[in-house]
Amino acid sequence: MDIEQILLPECIEVSSQKEDKESILKNIANLAKKNPTLNKISGEDIYKALAEREDMGSTAISSRIAIPHCRLDGIDDFVLGLYVSKEGVEFGAIDKKDTFVFVFIIAPAKKQKEHVRLLSFISQYLRKDENISRLINAKDIENIRKSIIRHTNKAKDSTQDNRYKLVTVIIQDENKFEDILNVLTESEGSNIAIVEASNASRYLYHMPLFSSFMQTDRNDFCRIITVTVESEFIADLKNSLTEIIKNKNNNGTIFFVQNIEYLIGSLEI
Repeated sequence: MDIEQILLPECIEVSSQKEDKESILKNIANLAKKNPTLNKISGEDIYKALAEREDMGSTAISSRIAIPHCRLDGIDDFVLGLYVSKEGVEFGAIDKKDTFVFVFIIAPAKKQKEHVRLLSFISQYLRKDENISRLINAKDIENIRKSIIRHTNKAKDSTQDNRYKLVTVIIQDENKFEDILNVLTESEGSNIAIVEASNASRYLYHMPLFSSFMQTDRNDFCRIITVTVESEFIADLKNSLTEIIKNKNNNGTIFFVQNIEYLIGSLEI
């Protein structure tokens, strides 16, 4: 997916008006309509689809950002855009804070897998405070667009080949699970699976030799994520995972990378 092709300058706007959630969604719908991909879709239909998605739960992530999105029949490509509200809007964020940055996605109904990857990419980009500040303080629309595209190129600027690596992440720290999953899902062409697991203490507790030493109140969260990744993306992926794991402490999470001699087939997300 080429972000530069689906993020048009016409679909980026910075507003200094005081607005509410409804007016934000209507403005986003009108902004999205400027992309030729939505020529046959009315602004009202776009607004209704966005509003219906918000009724399922706010797309505000927290810390000043939201990713309004919806899927539509009758389109064959993605529409990506950005709306910045200088005044901020109450958008139902979990942390109860106002939302300032709205990156919106209008997706083809039949491209669910690509939609998930694009959401993961945008979510990962917006988790960095410097990126949010860069968007809010950008002096013009082209600088905003370049900031997002630059992140895309850094993560994905390479030619594809048939060499893959197997990345395995074992997570006992529940607080790191979502961040790690977003990073892994972001990689195009990857195949990913998650296994529910148990810590060794769960089994040792039932063995007479160890039962008196085991604590029954220990956290038993454990997930194993395995993902095949194109070799060109491994360096950036390792840096991202290392940054997450080293945040606060190194305990409760490990990952390792292995060569894949042969790979055939694919998995749905």
